Amino acid sequence: MPRIEKVYSLEVGVEQFLNACSPLELKEIELLILSPRFQHRMKESEEYSGPNRPEFPSDRFDLLA
Repeated sequence: MPRIEKVYSLEVGVEQFLNACSPLELKEIELLILSPRFQHRMKESEEYSGPNRPEFPSDRFDLLA
């Protein structure tokens, strides 16, 4: 039988990803985000003020409320 190989690229948004997670997976994500490793990365990101800093999309602010 012939074998077909194809490389796919799939872009999934953060909200789509979280919606697809089980409650247990969401808890695991929460624990990871609260870990020192990711807290440090988020703090570094907030402190960076270079010209190429990616902006948080304004339409996503409603998710924080």
